[in-house]
Amino acid sequence: MTRRDRIAAIVAAVLFFVLVGTSTAAALWSTSASIGTSVKIANLAAACGTTAMINASFEDPALGATLGYANDGDMPGWRAKDAAGNPVRIEIWRNYDNVQAGTGNQHVELNADVPGTLYQTLDTIPGQTLQWSLMHRGRSGTDVIQLLIGAENATGVSQGNFSDDNTAWRRYTGAYVVPAGQTRTTLAFQAVSAAGGPSIGNFLDDVSFGSGPCLANNTTVRNVTNPGGTFRPNDVVEYTSVVTNSGSSLSQNTVYEAVLPSGLNYNAESITIDGAGRSDALTGDQANYVTAQRKVVARLGTGAGSTAGGTVAQNTQTITVKFLATIPSASAGTTIDLTPSVTYFNGLAAGWELSATSNTVSFPVAYGADLATTVAVNLPTIEKPVGTTSTSVVWTTSVTNNGPLASSTNTTVTIQIPTNNGITGTTAPVANPTAGVTCTNPNGAGQSVCTIAAGMASGATRVFTVTRGVPGNTVLNTVYSLTATAASTVTDPNTANNAATTTATFKDTVLPTTPGTPTAVTTPTTANVSWTASTDNSGIAGYSLFRNGVLYQTLGNVTSFNDTGLTPWTTYTYQVFSRDNATNVSVGSGIVTVTTTPGTLQVNTAYKISRTTTDYIWWGGSDEYCAAASTASGAGVLGMTTTCGGGFPNQTDWTFVPATDGFVRILTGPTANPRAWSVGAGTSVTTVAVTGSNDIDWRVTTAGTGYMFESRSRPGQCVDQTGAGTMGLANCNVNDASQRFAVAAR
Repeated sequence: MTRRDRIAAIVAAVLFFVLVGTSTAAALWSTSASIGTSVKIANLAAACGTTAMINASFEDPALGATLGYANDGDMPGWRAKDAAGNPVRIEIWRNYDNVQAGTGNQHVELNADVPGTLYQTLDTIPGQTLQWSLMHRGRSGTDVIQLLIGAENATGVSQGNFSDDNTAWRRYTGAYVVPAGQTRTTLAFQAVSAAGGPSIGNFLDDVSFGSGPCLANNTTVRNVTNPGGTFRPNDVVEYTSVVTNSGSSLSQNTVYEAVLPSGLNYNAESITIDGAGRSDALTGDQANYVTAQRKVVARLGTGAGSTAGGTVAQNTQTITVKFLATIPSASAGTTIDLTPSVTYFNGLAAGWELSATSNTVSFPVAYGADLATTVAVNLPTIEKPVGTTSTSVVWTTSVTNNGPLASSTNTTVTIQIPTNNGITGTTAPVANPTAGVTCTNPNGAGQSVCTIAAGMASGATRVFTVTRGVPGNTVLNTVYSLTATAASTVTDPNTANNAATTTATFKDTVLPTTPGTPTAVTTPTTANVSWTASTDNSGIAGYSLFRNGVLYQTLGNVTSFNDTGLTPWTTYTYQVFSRDNATNVSVGSGIVTVTTTPGTLQVNTAYKISRTTTDYIWWGGSDEYCAAASTASGAGVLGMTTTCGGGFPNQTDWTFVPATDGFVRILTGPTANPRAWSVGAGTSVTTVAVTGSNDIDWRVTTAGTGYMFESRSRPGQCVDQTGAGTMGLANCNVNDASQRFAVAAR
């Protein structure tokens, strides 16, 4: 049996158990017999970051010769003593006498000058179940060694005697439960017997004491096709994963797996383990690719084969897995992530599977040929001209390759050219630059396909112009559309920008000319409003007439309007806006202000205001009474007089002056200082100087054959002849003859 086979057989034969409810530590398993039940995983500490030996393989200090010694305290982690407890030196072998180390380059001999004990003390956690392991070999014949584990400065519990000849190394493993209260634990290796005598024998190597293996998996990626550059479609990449064991014992059944994302294609037979190529065969090889699962599988370590992984030694063994993959075209513009993992088992307990997940390696994949198309037009709005004159419209198509790769040969730009509604001109695009470009119309005049024979380099731009003529008599709001689409067989990750469309619309956005400021001829109840016409390139459709600032009438193409139903002696404003056949509205005309006439009364004309015997039923004298101011100056109380002649203009002559909202002011006849009728105290009516007060405003309305005068400041109160010579206010009543007055021009 080979050395490897013997080690594997011994490890496979190990059985485990836990001593429950005891304060005394004892061996939990050995290589020779089953002495208990299986160890429960729930009782075990995590494998990584817990108790581990220092200088477990005796590589420090490194010898410059094949044989050397380290005094007690000079070998990191280790101490040595004789049977009496006195310090002794440690004998170190480095391929001395052609004896190879069990692992690494160096091992030690316990029987150096005397039968010795080599020991190391570690921090431990009470209740922790730890795995121990050692490699032993005889020197001159069969040598025997004993392992003692216990509290610091105390005699440890024997884990067994291990006897081996000098033909090969042999590994022993076992488990130890740290007793309650024990925070420092010593492993002591004691020479029991040696075939060569007290100072010759008992080789020791690769000691471990801890919670098992702890694998690490670190992965990197490099671009094989474009070293140090960007990752591009069709580039070949190489993944490298380095697997190490920083734990306290061998890993078992160690298997590496990497599931490739859809953005990668595996390169056949590219897997290597420590530089050795593999065939990808699903059977009979240590590594393979599982196509259905897109998974790279490599069984790692000593003893690995085609069906199971092997062991990875702690602190001394590094395994490198590499494989190649190709970036497909479809991955352009994406990010590719890969996270390999390693599964393995801790031999301390049956079925204790662990895993080491690698760091995730990511890289962005550059675009291929990103053809970006834009279309511009010189006249998005084609303004309707006067008459039928044609307007030249130019569409400009630009295609730019924004990707890192060149587009394919015979890259095409397909242009859909407008041909509707009488548009004229050539349908052949003009290319710039023209070299290597041919344009044809395979589907008639409405489509032109321009082919760029050499393709487009990264950053290159091609421009194509199409010029067409739009007749001036085109129907308004007709839309002309041009669409351009670029295409290449090289992967384009951003096809959304391959095509572009731009339209031009035939419109009339010119406003009609401004109508003339209206004029108006008024009567008491009408205003005949007229204005000069607007002009426009598409013709005038009509006018909008505003009265007092509000839209009043929407008219056709006319230049006058007779406004009826107005209130006599009332002020109105008029303004006109014109509309063309494209619904454009002109700037408003000037505003005209007009006042309807007060029936038969005229503005600024002298009138007498009187009562007659016909109306005045209780009249006691004259046939006629006239309204008169009480003083020659026109001021004072308003009364009635029988002296109605024209000899007293400041007292008996009255003019009507428009105020606002149909009200008027009644002023004395021509004078530099007119006086106005005004509401006085109580129910009196006086004549006062003209002010801005509403007290001097009156509404004049017809009543039978006469007129009534209603106060603005006292609505519902009208002037009344209260006596033979007096005037006052009373509730308006059209049936009251004393409130009706005759008005006659002088």
